[in-house]
Amino acid sequence: MSEPIFTQPPSETTPLDGSQPERLRAGDPSDHIGLTLCCSLLTLGCFVSNALHTAALCLGWILLLRRLCQHGRFELSRLPGIESPIALYIASFIASSVLGINPAVSLSYTSELTRISVAFLVTSSLRCRRDAVILLSTIVVGACSTTAYAFFQHLWGGEYTRLLITRAYRPFELGTPFGFASTCNDLAVLLAMSFGLVAAPALFCPISRRLRALLAVCALFMGAGILRTLSRSGLVGALAGLLITGRLLSPKRLLIVVGGLICLYPALPEDLKTRHYQFFDASVVPNAFRVRMVELSLEMAREHPLWGIGRRNFGEMQMRLRRTIAPGIKEFISPNAHNNYLNVLVEQGVFGLIALVWLQISLFTYLLRQLLRTDLSSDSRATLAGLFMALVSFTLAGLFDFYWGFALPVTVSWILVGIAYAVGEKRVLESPL
Repeated sequence: MSEPIFTQPPSETTPLDGSQPERLRAGDPSDHIGLTLCCSLLTLGCFVSNALHTAALCLGWILLLRRLCQHGRFELSRLPGIESPIALYIASFIASSVLGINPAVSLSYTSELTRISVAFLVTSSLRCRRDAVILLSTIVVGACSTTAYAFFQHLWGGEYTRLLITRAYRPFELGTPFGFASTCNDLAVLLAMSFGLVAAPALFCPISRRLRALLAVCALFMGAGILRTLSRSGLVGALAGLLITGRLLSPKRLLIVVGGLICLYPALPEDLKTRHYQFFDASVVPNAFRVRMVELSLEMAREHPLWGIGRRNFGEMQMRLRRTIAPGIKEFISPNAHNNYLNVLVEQGVFGLIALVWLQISLFTYLLRQLLRTDLSSDSRATLAGLFMALVSFTLAGLFDFYWGFALPVTVSWILVGIAYAVGEKRVLESPL
């Protein structure tokens, strides 16, 4: 048989084995550096400025869509294990919004789906070790900056007032001079996640002494910031994350850490511990309020079990069910159930709650599976350990407040999810700077 006259070489953009071309796997620095910068500004904006946060997200989506048009679907990283629960969550969100008690309000809450998309934005933006280091460093810098400002305000004002550093979230408002846009509880859970990101590598992972010392100093500073917010939910999340992560990674070191914290606690200033004595006091108003929210949430859930009442309709539903606490005085209207799981159950029904729990179990299973891999570098293992502790802290703090629906902390949590998959799937920390 004669040889063909013309032979066409395999196309670079469509390899015969269906894999991604080497040129696109490596990435074009001029193409992705802008998106990486946007993700860093988006992260920093969660700590310091609403306007920066919103502008960076909008610009990031423009750059991401540009890259998708140029290079195709493989620009988006897969998120193994959590794609199905995310799809179920989105479906329950749409169904509850359409079938809820006030669809106009629920459907206007588009930031919910935007936050879920942040994970894809981050994983698509990280291409090399430098990108990951920049983004992780941005989180640490943002947390240390907000902690420093909280202490500065305390010293400047003479007496720390929890509400002075907070403002309601408005996307394009700079807020106070340093831009705080969250409540004190939001600030505390932001610091709790950042604390986990640095504390787990510093305490439980084999890293260099210089890096361990740096991360330990950051962890101590952020821990002081959590105490300064006087938020009990943030403190519980941080401590629970520390205990669970230490138990999994290094039980012996955990005993030393716990012993050190027990010895240190009596030396803390009394104004940082005033609310700690109220944890189990049912007569304290915040505790009684949360007990009432549990009762009210279960009552709402029984009336709307499948699809819920729709996002952001908790307060409207409570208006119909609230009780009179004194002659002519009715109970306070809450915008949410002050609990991630109860709030999702009420507003998105059983399917929404299943999706949320499924998502979190799948995420932690993925992280643990990655941590058990024998071929990981020490840097990747330390980073995954920090991400695990940060996300555990966020999840457990959500038992005492509704962080899942607040724009800034939940955005940071999705950024951490994105980094986790970039480290686990793309092995971005395995490459040189």
